[in-house]
Amino acid sequence: MENKHFISMLLQTIPDQHDTQIIHLIRRIKMTMLNWYKECLTEAYGTKVKPYIWDFSIMFQGVVREYTSLSLKENKDIDFHRVAYFVVEAFERMIDHSTGLTPVLTSREMADYEHFGLGMEPAPPVEQFRELLTELQNKIRQSQVAAQTREELLAAVACLQQEVQAPHPRGFLIQSLLLYLKKIQTYEPVVRRIEVVLQAVFTEEK
Repeated sequence: MENKHFISMLLQTIPDQHDTQIIHLIRRIKMTMLNWYKECLTEAYGTKVKPYIWDFSIMFQGVVREYTSLSLKENKDIDFHRVAYFVVEAFERMIDHSTGLTPVLTSREMADYEHFGLGMEPAPPVEQFRELLTELQNKIRQSQVAAQTREELLAAVACLQQEVQAPHPRGFLIQSLLLYLKKIQTYEPVVRRIEVVLQAVFTEEK
């Protein structure tokens, strides 16, 4: 298979010690590929896949990655013509029976990928962190919790922001605040996105 080493690099997680520019380059390539899968699925299945397009794009990416990994890393003798036929048949059946399901990934979660797909650079991690904090604060203010609990949660968000922006952020305190904010299930998806963005924030600062 052509470009074997390059594809192998895309299949693995890039360690933290890699140069920041390399990490950004790999992320841009992966975003490009995922947007391409999204376009292919949209073209093939039309409006019926639209509500679930990001979920199926992620699933398709995972299928392609794992078959390719088996072939390149474990030297499995895989007939990719058979794989293509099997995957197309399987996805057609899944998409035809998706009506009524609630998508996991929406435009809100995938906003940075959609911006990238439109030729726009995703917001820097620090800006994404601020936006997610604002989103979390709004959720807390609108939630049906006791007034004291609401104030404590908002104070935790403020403390998190202050600690992340400190000259020497204390990892143990940041982790404790994130765990505290995740204890209410309603906020957990946003907090998990914050955790991912913070990894990028601290990677950039290395």
